[in-house]
Amino acid sequence: MKYYLTRKQIETLDKSNDIKSYRDIHVDPFISQGKCNRCCSIDPTDFHSFIHQFTQRSTLYCRRCSQYGMFHSFEGYPYVNHSHQDYKDINALSIRLPFELTHYQQSIIEQMSDRIQCKTICNSTTRQKATDEYLLYAVTGAGKSEIILSCCDKWVTRNRQLNIAIVCPRRDVIVDLHEKAQRYFDVEFTIRCMGICKHVFNSLHFMTIHQLIYYKNYFDIIIIDEADAYPYSGDLRLHDIVLSALSHSGTLIYVSATLNPTLKRIPKANSFILPVRFHEKPLVTPRLKFLPSRFEQRIVCEAIKPYISLNNAMDKNKKLLIYVHSIEQLLTLNEFLQNQFRQNVSKIGYIYSNSELRTELIDDFKQGRITVLLSTTLLERGLTFKDVNIIILRSHKFDRNTLIQMMGRADRYIGPKSGTVTLYYALYNMELYYACKYIRDMNQRWRLYGRQVNINQP
Repeated sequence: MKYYLTRKQIETLDKSNDIKSYRDIHVDPFISQGKCNRCCSIDPTDFHSFIHQFTQRSTLYCRRCSQYGMFHSFEGYPYVNHSHQDYKDINALSIRLPFELTHYQQSIIEQMSDRIQCKTICNSTTRQKATDEYLLYAVTGAGKSEIILSCCDKWVTRNRQLNIAIVCPRRDVIVDLHEKAQRYFDVEFTIRCMGICKHVFNSLHFMTIHQLIYYKNYFDIIIIDEADAYPYSGDLRLHDIVLSALSHSGTLIYVSATLNPTLKRIPKANSFILPVRFHEKPLVTPRLKFLPSRFEQRIVCEAIKPYISLNNAMDKNKKLLIYVHSIEQLLTLNEFLQNQFRQNVSKIGYIYSNSELRTELIDDFKQGRITVLLSTTLLERGLTFKDVNIIILRSHKFDRNTLIQMMGRADRYIGPKSGTVTLYYALYNMELYYACKYIRDMNQRWRLYGRQVNINQP
């Protein structure tokens, strides 16, 4: 179980001059026998040779993982060696949910905790068998976070030496999931993502997928939330990083409401399917409206007026989330709205991947300080907003899985139906057709089976 140190951690140790800090630190060669020990690349085209300006020696570095900090072939790659004995004194987890799980959720939790056999790391240095892979396929709003955390509670109760990583391609999703876990367990957990790095010696670790590059043969279970999302989907380098961080007898669990070709290949016997939302209401059926792009700004202006007006006749808790296709469209639309509603500028916000204070913007929207939020696909997954209506502009430009995820942000709370979905399109295509068909099919399954739904039937 190796945990590799970052450049920043190494520099901190150098400044401290604390000899005790170095006792448990070992060193691997960064590149050896044509392989990068960080990202596991063996492709010769990933290695670049040059003469180091200080040592005047020929050296290699790996271009594939250089974004995580530059190491050269003549440098050692320091790591800390952990064992499962280090975790033997950790207190057992005890989840306390502020609400009662539904019959469907409890059934899935029992199936997953019983069928997925969790073993601690084996002593071998090579993978003895194919990795056990499982899939939790549940509609948006089914309570996947609570299911995952409840399963982790059961697994760690059985074996306190387990190391479990819950990872996600999206930073905002993993931050939200980490906050939920700390509320439910009332315990601090490790979190690593862009701008946040907090290490706690405990069984659960939360991080974006890229952070797994610092762990080798470390985790007994890796749970990948939103496994079909960018950038994990289609990036083979990230797949290699995940397998490298997983122990040789480890288990890989994928979680998503939408499937890509990789997830579809997982055997039905290893799949857990939940077609019912936690509040047992159907998915929101979208309204489709034809809208040429030249009329877009006018329609958006009319749509957001009730949400920012001081004399708001609507429910004051209602919010509007508008999805756009590109950053350019986002910035243009935001500038137009800022000019149109100068007196209510504070009620309108926008967010994309390079936005500053992203976490604060999301929190402002949740708390109602911002009532209209423009977003790219950054907020398509994993986040829950209360009393929100959804508008998707130029919906014909999105793929079906993205549309399903964005539509799934509506009506995610218990109580009367709260949330509408409107798809504006300039060209009706098959992606729109299949996204709407998914909603119809899932709602049909919900109507046919009701409380007697067979959740084992794919």
